[in-house]
Amino acid sequence: MITKINFASLGFNASLSGSKFTRSNNCLLSFRKIISPNNYTSYTATTISPSSSNQNELTPHNYSTELLKELTNIKEARSKRKSWTEAELKELVSLVDQHGTRFTTIQKHFSNKVRTVAALATKYKIWVASLNKDKIESEWTPQEDHKLRIGILTFGVGEWGKISEYMKTKDISQISRRWQKISQTRRGRWTAAENAMLEKLHNDHGKQWAQFAGILGRPARNIRVHYSFQFEKWSKQEDELLTNSLKEFGFNWEKILERFPNRTIRKLKSRVDKCTSINPFVNHGAWTAEEQKLYEKAICAHGSKWLDVALVVKTRTPKQCANHYTHYVKSFCSDREKLLGTYKAKKRRRKKTRFDQLENIELNETRMLKIWD
Repeated sequence: MITKINFASLGFNASLSGSKFTRSNNCLLSFRKIISPNNYTSYTATTISPSSSNQNELTPHNYSTELLKELTNIKEARSKRKSWTEAELKELVSLVDQHGTRFTTIQKHFSNKVRTVAALATKYKIWVASLNKDKIESEWTPQEDHKLRIGILTFGVGEWGKISEYMKTKDISQISRRWQKISQTRRGRWTAAENAMLEKLHNDHGKQWAQFAGILGRPARNIRVHYSFQFEKWSKQEDELLTNSLKEFGFNWEKILERFPNRTIRKLKSRVDKCTSINPFVNHGAWTAEEQKLYEKAICAHGSKWLDVALVVKTRTPKQCANHYTHYVKSFCSDREKLLGTYKAKKRRRKKTRFDQLENIELNETRMLKIWD
């Protein structure tokens, strides 16, 4: 008598494969692994009563037709899994051309369902590597470097497979190594020709710093920083326009941005913070008596929170308030305390050595005395 039972209630792990048998409470448990057409794996368990669990009865003719068919398919699949046919390789290549390297999708469309995703990916990698052995292994020519740069601008950094198909003379690993080498070679001062090339590349392709690296032969970060300093400088006309805009609109950055189509709000704020002379609401030079009173009041209330202090003073920036604190403290110090502070600062700046000169002399004398004794 065979009765189906709940597999989860038995507390068995779901890591069993194939069909297994085990005895529990004088009953024989049969575990079966069933693979649905959607590759979903499930397990079922059946119990065989003790009366029908004799060894003579555990023969293949007692198995169900479905189980025998499943075991036969597994055995045939394992034998077929050992060798790849030419038809399978052609099918794999055509599917890769259609779906790229998404082997999970390829496995669903592959005719031989025995081939797993890992098997398809590994076979394609090994097979393509064997085909690429015929590619040129010599040094790179200037024409190939030029072709590589065109491929980078066309397909982008990291698309080594597409660039390899475009070049037809180098494989993926050669192209990636060559790009790393030629994109970080130059250092030092920029020439006029490099600046002209960078400006043209930026106008044609935007801020594609990683792609410009191999063309200019400099690291991408250096190119980005150089462009910001070289081509994004603020002219006197722009500074005057920003000052007038602040007087007219205040800190309404959206309206101010309408007058600066080539700038962003972040750059406008950064310019005002770094160059305080542009800000018409900030005073410069000596602090007035009224500002000093507000500053002392803010220091007592907020301490060294310079943003809050600046909000109280209203006519100074947080940086000005922080710099003014040293002068504010020195006004309460005596001449002796000022000299002591200068002496301590010099002492901190002085290079620290393990021993002074006199200590080294004494140490050498004691060593010599020990030797003589």
